[in-house]
Amino acid sequence: MAATFETLNACDLDTEDLKAALLAGAEGTHVSVRAATQLIVEHGTWLEEDEFLFAIRVLRVGEAEVAYIDWGRIDLDDWHDQGAYQILLMALYLAGVQHNWCLENIFRNLNDHETLLACRAWARVCAESQP
Repeated sequence: MAATFETLNACDLDTEDLKAALLAGAEGTHVSVRAATQLIVEHGTWLEEDEFLFAIRVLRVGEAEVAYIDWGRIDLDDWHDQGAYQILLMALYLAGVQHNWCLENIFRNLNDHETLLACRAWARVCAESQP
């Protein structure tokens, strides 16, 4: 029996379903892409922004929904919430998308919660990269 595929819009899912679909879609990807996706999911802010949802691809495969972030489609030059913007830059950095921010400047002025999320993301990458 062939699997059925259906393309969905990220806006069609509620936030919790979108989080689950993104985490399911990140399984099996490179550790840094998985960490970037987890960072976005844990932070939560971007999953409620239409400009960001545009870069998310969602598929229904049978009964399951999987999603992934098309990191190359994110084109936000600046954002009203500097901390959320820096978290996005951190995720882009982890996902391998080049931009003009250095890691030191991305970490600068994050609040405690955002710093914790960013450190967890890097810890995931380091833990899985060690032999």
